[in-house]
Amino acid sequence: QIDTSDETVGYKIRDAETQKIPYMLVVGGDEEEAGTVSVRSHDAGQQGTVPVEEFLDRVGPEFTPTLD
Repeated sequence: QIDTSDETVGYKIRDAETQKIPYMLVVGGDEEEAGTVSVRSHDAGQQGTVPVEEFLDRVGPEFTPTLD
């Protein structure tokens, strides 16, 4: 889900926390230029800025579909 609304970043973070969204990624101009994302986890809070590939490697196993 991508939030492109005109709300403030703080409002968007509070809204995502209320919805219990597991990960919030903030991508501004600096992050876009550097190929990074600012990561915030519902469980652990702010986790800092990491390269996109590192984030995908870290959370990829959590989102691997399973066959029932």
